[in-house]
Order: sequence, then structure tokens, then C-alpha cells
Amino acid sequence: MKHHPLLMKGPLARATLEGRKTQTRRTSLRWLNAKPGDLIYVRETWAVDRSLDDVKPADLGMVDVEYLADGTRSIGRASFDRGKTRVSLFMQPRFARLWLEVVSVRAAPLWDVTEDDAQAEGATFHDGHGAGHSGWRLDETDVYPTARDAFFGIWRRLHGEASVLSNPTVVRIEFKRAERPALEVARG
Repeated sequence: MKHHPLLMKGPLARATLEGRKTQTRRTSLRWLNAKPGDLIYVRETWAVDRSLDDVKPADLGMVDVEYLADGTRSIGRASFDRGKTRVSLFMQPRFARLWLEVVSVRAAPLWDVTEDDAQAEGATFHDGHGAGHSGWRLDETDVYPTARDAFFGIWRRLHGEASVLSNPTVVRIEFKRAERPALEVARG
């Protein structure tokens, strides 16, 4: 079993925490190396106490981490003065709160996204106005009659119109929530 890091923006992390997101699509074909049963640790934007701003992530011990997607903290100590925002790329596995088990992995054209897939991606819509993908608020002028349309609306924002029009091969990863591995608990 391998561990794979996965970057997630705040709305995606929130949708996963809420159980609305059980799939993700990635443009990097390296994800085809992931196998069912492998674990993914989610890297998200985070912060630690201001007093630790000059400490590199790899040098941090057991500290209280604030997850900026929703403002929750790992330990919840009473005194916490949020320091600088740390980008998700530098989150160590021991600080990850979201661990996911790979259920399936396959390559497919982007346009193969079904309505069910779009909903599993966390895409939603309300009264014809797209709430966006995984809770991202789209412009009020964006109207999407389906979750699939909302999915493509946010994909377009993240990857550009050309990415949608070219119908690239993407890697569809289906996952379910998993417990943090014992090894990671021992490290912090």
C-alpha cells in the first residue's frame, strides 16, 4: 500500500469532509499508479501559531494546526494566534486531517463525466443557479441546470476554456474516507 499526496483547495476539502465529494479528476496521468487500497493524504492550506512562523514545516513538532478551509484546528488549544498562511504543497502527512482510501482509478476523457460523477465530485446546483463545484460560488450570471454543467463551469475556471474544449484524458479517482495510518499517528 502506497501513500499519495493530493492537493485540495478549500471548497474541495470542505465537500470531502461533508461527504459530498467521493471522486476527483486529475490531469496528471501519474495518478494511474494509484491502486485500490492505497491511501491518499490531502494537503490543504493551513497555519500554525504565529510564534512558529519562522519554523519550516518539516521541523515542526506536535503543534496545533488550523485548517483554513473551515477554520477548525487539530488540537484546539485555548491560546492560538494564527500565523502566516502556509500553502498546501508544504503540508507534511502528519498534519493531514483527511485520509482517503482509493476505491478505483481509471483514465477517461473529461467529457465522459456523467451527472452522477459530477455529483460525486461535489458539484451542486440550486434552483437552476449553479452553486458551483464542491461549494465554490460562481458568478450570479452562471446558470447551470445540472450538476454536470456546474462541474464543467468550475473546471473551466480552474483549467481554462481550452482544457474543456480539448477534452483531455483525465484520471478519475474514486475514494472513501479512511483513518489516519497508525504510523502517521505515532509521528504526530
